[in-house]
Amino acid sequence: MELVKRLSRKWQMQGSYTYSRSMGDAESFLSENGDDPTLTEFEPGFLDYDQRHVVKINAITYLPGDWRLGGTGQWASGLPYSFVDTFLAEDDVGYVQARRRFGYVDPFLGFVTEHRNNHRNHAAYNFNVRSEKSFVIGKTSASAFFEVFNLLNSDDLRIHTLDSTRTSLQADAERRFGRRFQLGIRLDF
Repeated sequence: MELVKRLSRKWQMQGSYTYSRSMGDAESFLSENGDDPTLTEFEPGFLDYDQRHVVKINAITYLPGDWRLGGTGQWASGLPYSFVDTFLAEDDVGYVQARRRFGYVDPFLGFVTEHRNNHRNHAAYNFNVRSEKSFVIGKTSASAFFEVFNLLNSDDLRIHTLDSTRTSLQADAERRFGRRFQLGIRLDF
């Protein structure tokens, strides 16, 4: 769904909402999920890019003196992740193969089986702003801009998998670090 306010009275806005759902057997062609034939009943599930709700708003206003001020805002629901247990198993003739099960080891219950990607990361906000000044240098039109990305300086953690080995819990995750700034000049000739 999209909502657009066309340019009038020196400002414009565009907003959108997207609902989606992604389910399947593997995230990619080279996914490790198909390596273990004993896991075929546990492979189907939400894909790692299954993001249900995304709301985006973009706005810009034109100010006196050839100034422009704009910004974007986005709210997105969390992406899924799994608890996995990776271990080495040996067959009857001594061949060792890496195995992967979805679930975790509980000290009292033993191994607790789960479906793939049935946990969710937290929802995340993102706000960016930009100011731009246009001017003329001789026969060339130019502009300078200043942008701030991740205005709220959020450091959201996105978990891909939690590996519950026999001794500890290891996270495969990435953190979005800090606010970034950008300064630039554009020349049109």
